[in-house]
Order: sequence, then structure tokens, then C-alpha cells
Amino acid sequence: KPAPRQAWGQVSPDQPEGLAFARAAVPPGFLVIQNYLDPGTCDRIVAECARLPGVASTVADGKGDDYRDQVRRSDYIRPQSVESVDIMALMQEVVTQTVAPLLRVDPEWYEQPELLRYQQGGEFLPHADADVFDPATRKWDRRENRDISVLLYLNDGFQGGEIQFPNFGLSLPPRRGMLVAFPSDGRYAHAARPVAMGQKYVIVTWLAAKGSPRVGKERGGVIRL
Repeated sequence: KPAPRQAWGQVSPDQPEGLAFARAAVPPGFLVIQNYLDPGTCDRIVAECARLPGVASTVADGKGDDYRDQVRRSDYIRPQSVESVDIMALMQEVVTQTVAPLLRVDPEWYEQPELLRYQQGGEFLPHADADVFDPATRKWDRRENRDISVLLYLNDGFQGGEIQFPNFGLSLPPRRGMLVAFPSDGRYAHAARPVAMGQKYVIVTWLAAKGSPRVGKERGGVIRL
């Protein structure tokens, strides 16, 4: 009888943790890992979040402040409100143990994670996480101290909600447990397409690399490493 997953270590305790690699056609700079977070953990977080209230998400104004606008329609759920899983510890592990080494980035800090719920009609119009497009110069200007954007999707089973990257002709449908990371600059401008039916849950954060340019005032809530 095969050993259940939780007992694998008892079968071969002298062996290191198994590694799996999958080839995927993604553009340079992207990190996409399917099934990064196990289904049980995802389901526990989603089930708890479904009972928690949220507040309307904000949008950065490019000057270090935030405002609410129809550019982004999603609900922010306080990560510390989730009792079944330590969201803060989870995302620190994501940043330091997975994203930073695989993308070869030496992080100085990352922003406090945001736990988001996109309800039916929820979306985020095209934008870049660090840059703002200047129509006069037709160039992207750095306005946020962000180098890598990180998203951890917690569920699927809804309709719509893809993340699209127009410059690459790339559209990624969210999958439960999928980790996605990419540079935060204007080349990687993206949009979260409207959720047509159901609800989408995702955890996001942004990290700043040591030695990268600094602009404006530092955002509050950063977690230094």
C-alpha cells in the first residue's frame, strides 16, 4: 500500500526533499509555479476569507499615497485576520525561499502582503506596479520602490479573472496554488480581467532589491530582510 503524502519522509528519511521541474512557454523575467501552495492550505484560507469582511482596495497615486478609484475593484482583507494560516510567515517564505533565489534578486524589503477578494465584476485595469506612463514623453517613469511583483492565487473555479500582459501577448488563468512573479516595471504592465462569475482570491506583495533606484517617500508597512 503506498504511503500517504504526509508519511513520505518515513519511507526515505535519508533523502532530500523531492524536486519537480516543468517546462513552460513564459517570457523572460517571469516565474510561474503551478501547485506551489497545496490545495488544503488554499481551501482553508479561502473558506475563512469567505466569512471575513473586506474594504475597497486602494490605488497608488505615484507619489507614495493611495486613493480609491474604479481602476481597481477588489476587496482588501486584513491578512492578520486569517487564523488558520499565518499569511505573513507564508509570504515571507515565498519571497525569501522561492522568488528571490529563483529570480536572482537580493531583496532589501517587501511590502506587507495584501489579501484580495475579486467579486463578480472585480478587475484591475492595465497598469505597472512600479512605473507610471507619461503620455508627453511616451516613457514609463519609476514612481514606486518595487522591483518584483508576487502573486499567490488561492482558488479557481470562477470565470474570467485572467492576468494579462499586453506587451507579451500573455494571458494566465489563475489556478489554485499558483505562484506568479515578474518585474514591476512598465515592460510588465498588466491587467486583472473582470471576474465574470464567482470570486477570486489572491495574495500579493512587492519586493525591493538592494541597490535598485529609490524614488519618493518610502511606503509604510515594509518588512525589512
